[in-house]
Amino acid sequence: MLDIIKALSQTSLPEILAFAGVIFIFLAIGGKFGAQIVTDNIPKPMAAGIGVVLLLTSLALFVISIIIQSNNAKTTEETERKTRTDNIVSVATYKLRPSLPLNQPISQVMDLEWSFSPNTSTKCSSVIHTEDVITILGYGENDEPTVAKRKTVLNITIVSCNTAQETKPQITTTHGELEGKELLAHRTKEGIWTLDEPPGTTEKQRKAMRNAGFMDPFSGLPNEKVPIGKVITFKDENVSLILGTVFPGRKEGAVGMKFERVIKDREPYAQLSYSLDIRTTILDDNDNEQLITMTLNGGGQLSLSENTKINSTTTLTGIIAFSTPAMPGVTFTGPATLKMVIQEL
Repeated sequence: MLDIIKALSQTSLPEILAFAGVIFIFLAIGGKFGAQIVTDNIPKPMAAGIGVVLLLTSLALFVISIIIQSNNAKTTEETERKTRTDNIVSVATYKLRPSLPLNQPISQVMDLEWSFSPNTSTKCSSVIHTEDVITILGYGENDEPTVAKRKTVLNITIVSCNTAQETKPQITTTHGELEGKELLAHRTKEGIWTLDEPPGTTEKQRKAMRNAGFMDPFSGLPNEKVPIGKVITFKDENVSLILGTVFPGRKEGAVGMKFERVIKDREPYAQLSYSLDIRTTILDDNDNEQLITMTLNGGGQLSLSENTKINSTTTLTGIIAFSTPAMPGVTFTGPATLKMVIQEL
């Protein structure tokens, strides 16, 4: 008896009703269960009706259970799909590269401080301060600036050296050959900016123009929107895409940039981190290559608001090494700090 009760408890209601319906239909057509159970007194039409009702009820319950299970499966699938969609949408993306306005001047100020010791008794510090005003005059394919002009407002280098024998530092101040000049530039098919030589260009100015940087200060940033945590790497000559405005010349090595987070103040800012390890060469007045090795790390902020003027700040610190043919076998190495501010005027 216990086995029968256990079996019934594990049997679904539609199956029980279907079995009962079959029994009553069996009785209706004259069937008997044996001597111990007498069925002659049960009217056959009633038995048939009850059997049909039980069978239809079991069938209805079975169909309803299938429909409920199907709806539950669809609901679960839709919930999972919505959850996946919500997770994708929740990953915010931002456009880091500002859209440079046409005919609107952009100021770029750069300070490079560098300390080195030419010998054991002398300590020197060098400060290079450059102020450029860049104006985009035309765009080409992929929203890339193709024509621009740059005016070098100030380009000054101050070197101060102290020696053990002299208490008063020796200070040397020089101005760049392109200071005060406004130059027109075009972007080549290879993505390189070239400066047009205006009438009356001197040989020294021509050499300085070969070392001049690019015109688009944000050319290293992607046009498309990127998520927080995005890492962008530039190698060898492509380093010029992100550092051409500061360090012109042939380059080897790599520059890495990571989109760290978004700072939400009165307006949102992107927090960026940089890692720079490159070797670059420039030409001196005698067309000799001077090798500069830079290992700098740091970060900066870039305005993400489309309703405010362009505003970007960057600070990098590390080591700079410098060698020149004038002193073969001698390399000047020391700590350095690079600061750059770019803003729309």
